[in-house]
Amino acid sequence: MNKRDPEAVVRQYIDAKDNHRWGEVVSLLDPECTSTDPAISEPVKGIEAIAEYFPMLEHVYMKTEILMMASKGDDVAAELAVTCAFEKPGDPATSLPTGPSFVAKMAK
Repeated sequence: MNKRDPEAVVRQYIDAKDNHRWGEVVSLLDPECTSTDPAISEPVKGIEAIAEYFPMLEHVYMKTEILMMASKGDDVAAELAVTCAFEKPGDPATSLPTGPSFVAKMAK
């Protein structure tokens, strides 16, 4: 079995999420994961519930910046700045959405 770099997995997750590749995002999640979103009042728990949540994000364009990331063995912790918009930026490769941003902390 090939061992994967946990920081590379976080970068892959960010790229998949920012580009709405929901199946890929789900494939990277731990079965017991919990997702929080400042736009909803309760955390979303488990892969099935998270997969059902993704269609609500289809018109939200995100650009995620890694503020801090550290890993030890298979565990990684990251602090992410996520900027959101409800209109697609002209060039998603270079344009940052202009909507509100929030800082997300993730670890596993």
